[in-house]
Amino acid sequence: MSKRSGVEVPKEEDALEELGVPLQIIHVDRKSVTSTEEQEEDGTTENKPKEKEEWEIKIKHENLRTLIMNLESCSVKEFCIISLLGQYRTGKSFLLDLMLKYLQAGGRDGWCEGTLEGDSVNNFTFRKQRERLTTGIWFYSKPFVRGGVAHILMDTQGLFDLQTPMEVNKAVFSLSTLISSHQILNIKDQLSEDVLQQLEFFTGFSKSALEINNQDVTEQIDVDGFKFQHLQFVVRDYDYYSDPTNFESCVQDMDEYVNRMFANNGHDDGTRENIQSMFDTIDGFGLVYPGGFVRQQEWDGNLDDVEDDFKINVHNFFNEIFNTNPVVKKPLFPGQTMSPKLLENYIVNFTEIFTSGELPEAGSLSQAFARSIHLGAKDNAIKTYEKQMSQFMASNDFFETTELEDLHEVAKSACLTDFQNKSKYGKQEERDVFLNEVQKYIEQKYEEEKQLNKARMGRLLAAYALPVVIAIVAFLFDKVTDWTCDGWVQTCDDISKLSFWTYSIVSGCLGYAVYQIYSKKGYPALYSSLAGLLADVGERMTNFIEKTKYEFKKLTNPGSVEQKKAKKS
Repeated sequence: MSKRSGVEVPKEEDALEELGVPLQIIHVDRKSVTSTEEQEEDGTTENKPKEKEEWEIKIKHENLRTLIMNLESCSVKEFCIISLLGQYRTGKSFLLDLMLKYLQAGGRDGWCEGTLEGDSVNNFTFRKQRERLTTGIWFYSKPFVRGGVAHILMDTQGLFDLQTPMEVNKAVFSLSTLISSHQILNIKDQLSEDVLQQLEFFTGFSKSALEINNQDVTEQIDVDGFKFQHLQFVVRDYDYYSDPTNFESCVQDMDEYVNRMFANNGHDDGTRENIQSMFDTIDGFGLVYPGGFVRQQEWDGNLDDVEDDFKINVHNFFNEIFNTNPVVKKPLFPGQTMSPKLLENYIVNFTEIFTSGELPEAGSLSQAFARSIHLGAKDNAIKTYEKQMSQFMASNDFFETTELEDLHEVAKSACLTDFQNKSKYGKQEERDVFLNEVQKYIEQKYEEEKQLNKARMGRLLAAYALPVVIAIVAFLFDKVTDWTCDGWVQTCDDISKLSFWTYSIVSGCLGYAVYQIYSKKGYPALYSSLAGLLADVGERMTNFIEKTKYEFKKLTNPGSVEQKKAKKS
């Protein structure tokens, strides 16, 4: 059921890493809604307003963008998302703050010393209260990179408090499991039957959603083979270790404990079997009692109060999940490549179906799965088209209309094939919506490429604009010297010869370029390129004449030039 390996000791690092802040990504709150009810009194109908309470779940998009940008800036290909889930008032946030302290110190010896600042903006709060402290789902803004893997911490609203309806609790659990790669279920004292039943609800529900959408699909997904990644039961105040400081012994004890819990399935109607069928690996770890300070209402966060056995015990636990066996996030469906962008799509799509705070119909959840797949397929297909067209356009200065259309069809075919290969889930009409969006985009992009190609056609001779201007000036100099001083002033003869060779060479090179364009690309390209050249030459000649007039005026009448400058200033 589980896969363990020995403890690795992290390398020493001198400096502490910078901390981030907890960001609420998914907001859960209740709102009052006024409805009007008709009531009959003495044969009449009367509308009376009635207040009722509803729950809503929303995304904080700005915080989500910050998280995704921070993850992208890590420049790593792999990341894991560790989610801590459990009942309220079971020390989830305290454990997360210890994780932060461990990661900031690089896991070196002595990290569990000093204090935990429960009110710091950089920490998850750990204060002991009857009221819940965490609402919705929070992510830590800074991913911690260890061994080429970025670790993202995720905190969830405490389940089963006295305020939140069961539907919202189930929604939070569902979202946490969908988003995370390593789901930690924080349990007090022992793994109980009601915890297993809550787990079974979600796993069975998700399996039903997949089975529903396996009807009328192009390529069916293997429902039995579909699994979430890693589920881990963390039992708090565990008191059954023979030696809590011996990691290998603790792992062996907890593996036996979890195996016993899942073997006792004689009267559970398949609960345990359903849970096991939905996760790649399931294991557990017990954290011993940290000390009497946990009963104090106003603990100051002094880690000297923490028992030594707990410090060693929790250090071994963190070392395994962050160093030895990090659970890298995988895409939920075949054909997808996990990336920060895909993670953002998952969070947005799966959260939107819980807008009322109630679990959706199975079809709604499966639609969210399908939408996430189709969005990823759409993005990849568009990138395929853009990449191919970019390579084509870079290979030549200009393409004829038929050539460009052929290249467009090649890139379009590759794009649509890529979409079909990565979007083999859901009903055909649902895929067609995204397919139409892809086709609409690539046709718009093709029109842009045609306009760009047309503009490039007019620039085929742009490199000759300056030489042509020089040739024109040389030609004029040659003609002027022919009528003024050729034959009796040696300097004029030299200038005349230089001018002749200048415009002759430029004319010859330009004539060859014109012939090449005509022979390879035809009259339309030739006319367009000559028109572009004439426009460039005209502009350059105008600038040259204006500058020449200005310089001449400075030489003949410098006072008037200075007066104009003074007026402008």
